[in-house]
Amino acid sequence: MNYLQMIVRWLWVPVLLSLVFVVMSVPQYRRKQFFSSIGFRGYDGKLPRYKGQRKVNTYLKRMRYRSTIPLEKWEKAKSDIEMFYNRKIYKLEQSKRNMHILYIYLIQELLPTYILWKDSYLEEGRKFAIGESYNGKLIWDCTVLPHGVVAGASSAGKSSVSRCIIHQATIKRWNVWILDWKCGGDYVSVEREYQDITKNYGPIVISGPEETRNILVAILVEVRGRLEEFKKVGATNIDEYNARGQDQFVPFLLVIDEAAEILDVKPKSKEEKDLYAEIEQTLRKLARISRAAGVHILMGFIRPDANVLDGQIKNNLLWRACGYFADPAASRIVLDSEKATKLPPEVKGRFIIGEEETQAYYLPIPEAGSGGEAEREPPEPPAASGGGVLD
Repeated sequence: MNYLQMIVRWLWVPVLLSLVFVVMSVPQYRRKQFFSSIGFRGYDGKLPRYKGQRKVNTYLKRMRYRSTIPLEKWEKAKSDIEMFYNRKIYKLEQSKRNMHILYIYLIQELLPTYILWKDSYLEEGRKFAIGESYNGKLIWDCTVLPHGVVAGASSAGKSSVSRCIIHQATIKRWNVWILDWKCGGDYVSVEREYQDITKNYGPIVISGPEETRNILVAILVEVRGRLEEFKKVGATNIDEYNARGQDQFVPFLLVIDEAAEILDVKPKSKEEKDLYAEIEQTLRKLARISRAAGVHILMGFIRPDANVLDGQIKNNLLWRACGYFADPAASRIVLDSEKATKLPPEVKGRFIIGEEETQAYYLPIPEAGSGGEAEREPPEPPAASGGGVLD
């Protein structure tokens, strides 16, 4: 084989390499052209330089750029960048190690409109699985945020979140009490489903003020007794105490379905006034001192009001889940922001939890007489805003 034949035979290699280089250069050229068109340059006069990308999870992709442009300027250009990539930006983040590195998180797939609960989602210890956010599985860790609030307009899925948490607490054999003064029947199936797990065990639904007062006082006495026992052995909380091999204390979950019924009642008689005042005082005291004893409070609100969800109670309800509200004031009361107004109102179970948009797990309600076996089908996802890969 002569040299000419060898050159002809291997000519495809440089051609292929040149073609690959051209193909790879096109996106880089388009990026430079885009940033140049919007005058996006750093203090050194240079355009942002693309440094690669990676898949974060099912929902997000992270783009990495090197630039001397401050984060505030990136935020202002957010809508232009979204148009360029044809994707919504989940967040912009500056590297903590290198101020010249900027991360763009693009939404590749929308959150599903419902996620059917599975017991495999269950978390160990004093943690509850709540749903899926763009960052992945979202958990309420009661050891960090002992008390919580779930708020949302009617049909937002507030009761479904509470039932899912109750379901997990009961599997863990916690003591569960539900204060449901509106008697809407949301928790009748919960009580029926779990009453036979063990004899005389199951969530108890309380629907009257006197019963509520008695339950709250009993829990407060239990809390104080536990704290005394902790002091004797030098433990600071229920986990430390149980880890020392003492008689095991079981955590409590106290669910108040519509807290406004308890905290915003205007009684007519003196007897009613005294009763409601005692209930409110006991509840506030529990919120302040019950964390270490393993007692966790979850309050629900359909229409939060600053007079009901006041500063003292709100400061003790640090875990917050807020569904859709058309009224910005209601969103601000719960989240200190208006993020809940931007949720899709047609999607049930969609919440802002912390800073995360989250699709809560859907726990089907057992049909009456089914013994907990038959389940209602989950709702069909809305066609306009269902989950799936973005076009």
